[in-house]
Amino acid sequence: MHPMIKVRWKLRDVMAENRVSVALLSAEMNGKRLPTLYRLTSPNNTPDRVDLATLEAVLDTLRRITGKPLTVGDLLETVEVTDTASTVPQSPVKVTRPASRSKVPRVRPTAT
Repeated sequence: MHPMIKVRWKLRDVMAENRVSVALLSAEMNGKRLPTLYRLTSPNNTPDRVDLATLEAVLDTLRRITGKPLTVGDLLETVEVTDTASTVPQSPVKVTRPASRSKVPRVRPTAT
């Protein structure tokens, strides 16, 4: 069994190490990409892809703020993982429907 390669997105880590907030990064980028930056730094959302122009702008801005010669290699890390899905038997998934609720008739007010 060969280990698989996964790419880990580290923008959030690099920003934390250098005490750079999303607001500061956005402000230094003239505020143009605030929603994009929030998506790229969200702890619950690893991006599937990053636009090269955005990546260049983020790196350029981080270099200016931190004074460090940051590169793409600082934002991406390759990690070897073992594929356990093929070795671990999968338990069957049972799909059940929620119990149906009995319908309660609507009561309409009577005209008086």
